[in-house]
Amino acid sequence: MTDGECVFERVTDADLRPDASTFGGIANVANSVAAEGTPVALPRVQDSRDIRLLYERVREQRGAIFYARCDAWLVAFAVLEADASDERAGVVRVYVLPEYRRRGLGTELVEMAVQTARGLGYARLHGALPRGNPAALSFFGAVAPLVQIQAGTMAYELPLEEEPA
Repeated sequence: MTDGECVFERVTDADLRPDASTFGGIANVANSVAAEGTPVALPRVQDSRDIRLLYERVREQRGAIFYARCDAWLVAFAVLEADASDERAGVVRVYVLPEYRRRGLGTELVEMAVQTARGLGYARLHGALPRGNPAALSFFGAVAPLVQIQAGTMAYELPLEEEPA
């Protein structure tokens, strides 16, 4: 269940405006999550310029970025990217500030990514989970039907196509 005071949005070109705070908020979440010391599948972010570059790259490659604001603070985001090795697949990554976890924010962001991925024609979402990140394993184990641990590597897959009746 999500917090009643949280709003969920997709990053748009309007967020490129100099007075927009979205990219700075996403950078703050990325840096805070990385500072926990738990492995995350996101390169170290320095500031809003890095997020702007990420947005531009993701947008050009059939992807999107989504975020959650609670009490006017950006507290979580998700990145949907095309899988470079499989044109019918996308990869989704989710980052939530520790104090906002287990409130349904990540689940809502994944649901937004799933709807967008379906609209973009993806057949599935998948990816690798960083080794040594039990919170990521627990989260993706709850939202994705297939989470595997093989040879020390954790991975998830979320089929998007409807099963034939």
